[in-house]
Amino acid sequence: MMAKRNLDGFLDRLYEAALDASCWPAALAEAVDLFESRSAQIGHLSLVDQRLSFVISHGYDITPERIRSYEELMGEDPRLAPFVARPFVPMHCRMIVSDEAFHASRLYREVLAPDGIEYTLGVNLIEEEQSTSFFMMLRGPDRPRFGEVECEILRELVPHLRRVIKLHTRFAEIDLDRLVAQEALDRLPLGVAVVRANARIVSLNRIARDLAMAGDGFSIFAGMLVAERHPDTQRLQAAIATAARGDTRRSQALTLRRDKGEPLRLLVCPLSANRVGQSIALPPSDLVMVFISDPEQLVDAQSEQLQHMFGLTRSEARLLELLVAGATLKVAAGRLDLTHESARQYLKSMFVKTGSHRQSDLIRKVLSSPVWMQQ
Repeated sequence: MMAKRNLDGFLDRLYEAALDASCWPAALAEAVDLFESRSAQIGHLSLVDQRLSFVISHGYDITPERIRSYEELMGEDPRLAPFVARPFVPMHCRMIVSDEAFHASRLYREVLAPDGIEYTLGVNLIEEEQSTSFFMMLRGPDRPRFGEVECEILRELVPHLRRVIKLHTRFAEIDLDRLVAQEALDRLPLGVAVVRANARIVSLNRIARDLAMAGDGFSIFAGMLVAERHPDTQRLQAAIATAARGDTRRSQALTLRRDKGEPLRLLVCPLSANRVGQSIALPPSDLVMVFISDPEQLVDAQSEQLQHMFGLTRSEARLLELLVAGATLKVAAGRLDLTHESARQYLKSMFVKTGSHRQSDLIRKVLSSPVWMQQ
């Protein structure tokens, strides 16, 4: 009964770790108790470049130095080849190699023995020739070696471990996609809000968050996007509801008045023609994207980037940086201590280098390039 209770506790922690990587230490701590071991580890090992790309441990402090030491001697690990060759089969080290051969290896003498590691029990959780995802238990010389009893317990856990590894990998990929998408949105010089049909906010990029926190044109009330003025809120939420229903495939443009400064300019667009966001916890709902432009926000195109992207001189790039930010040629020349004639010559040179015919063409080329992305 105790073993069963311990097994259930470990499985609870294991599936929590599949959803949240920060729960792995707690899951491994349960494994240490379950197998009466000194340490538990889970990780991924590349056999091509002989590197540990991922490892989490409980009960044994894996420092970067110890990882490098193991990687340097990985090719001399007498346990590795049989372990990789039999995926999903639990093995303890003495099934694979004799005491004499194990103790004679440099890996044992230089890495494992100094750290008090004598016995291992593990399983390869993927069927590949070039890498292995492993779950492993470690014991010191003061404990008995692992045997068939421990192998049988681990054999019962293998289907769960395989499932958790797949879930963990998939959730990690989803998390990476989300982080990359959020980073890209945060670099846009526009506010971007993703909302549901009732204007409830799903996500905001950096500029949209800043505007909302400042209450500059719009804000967040009860989790929903609202304008400064009630009539504007009604128009905004009506546009969102229309886009969510798919009543129109065309984006809707509107403005939101502000107490100070020019109005914000918005574009309300259906996110997809298909219904998205459906799950057990959330009803199906169309999502809507709201793009928010602040006409008073300065466009920041750094001169060094302009110089490299368009093949400009340093002086030309500094002048173009000010022009993109909204300065007139005369004002920009004054800020750079240039004569108006020198600034005109720089501008003509930039026309030639960028294939532009007028100043508006030049500015358009810059604004259609990636240099205006937020840093």
